[in-house]
Amino acid sequence: MCGRFSLTATNNELMQRFGVVVTQNLRPRWNIAPSQHSLVLSAEGLTMRDEMAQFGVYSAQLKKRIINARSETISDKQLFADAFRLRRCLVPASGWYEWDSTKQPHHIQLMDGRVMGFAAVMFGSQQTGDCSFVILTTESDGVLSSVHHRCPLVLPTTQWQTWLNGDQVQAKTCLVPPSSGFFNLYPVSRAVGSVKSDTAELVAPLSDAERAAERVLLKTGEAKTKKTSGQPDLF
Repeated sequence: MCGRFSLTATNNELMQRFGVVVTQNLRPRWNIAPSQHSLVLSAEGLTMRDEMAQFGVYSAQLKKRIINARSETISDKQLFADAFRLRRCLVPASGWYEWDSTKQPHHIQLMDGRVMGFAAVMFGSQQTGDCSFVILTTESDGVLSSVHHRCPLVLPTTQWQTWLNGDQVQAKTCLVPPSSGFFNLYPVSRAVGSVKSDTAELVAPLSDAERAAERVLLKTGEAKTKKTSGQPDLF
């Protein structure tokens, strides 16, 4: 799943990567959490336009915020079907966080460190003030699966236009799990579990000594920060 991610790219880096003129006044974010706002890119002809949207859509029926949608079933689920058909988008990210079975968080990024694009769908509108997005997830493979069995659907650059402008049949060709060989992952501080934490230190790799110290704190019940975005990947 994907419950926390980072976006630290500059407007110029986003322009070079996505070919979009970013009009938002962005600041580096190292810990974007559900209900917070982040940059989304949607189709505008054969180009892209940028806007800010809230991470996760609130479902009145389920009485909770939904942040992820399974790529395998997204077109079949009533909550997502229209958005998948009409409002596909990209969520730029520098990396994402995932917790393993020992509750150790890891930061995951592309090997080359460049910003990536998560496949996502949008809801609401800027006019009504309820614009939000949900990130698609897929099966993890290789080293990614050693941390969690699901991961965000990271799209290669060659599929961005198909995802944004193609029809449903074409969009479904993009629903392919990314190869773990493109990613680098490493353990980071459990401080990322707090939505109040949003500093560059969160993406700093833990040394062996720091990781051992955090294990001791967790075992003795003294760790103060816990993962707070543990929503099951229901969809």
